[in-house]
Amino acid sequence: MTLVITERTASVQVSHTLAKRDARNRGEATAMAYRLGLTAAHR
Repeated sequence: MTLVITERTASVQVSHTLAKRDARNRGEATAMAYRLGLTAAHR
């Protein structure tokens, strides 16, 4: 089975995730994840 979503759906989900984390953009969210030790580099 394959999951298919539209580009718009993915964009909305990213926007909601950023808003929940108070991140202004993906770069800020990435930096936040790195600081919190949530990246594969920390495992």
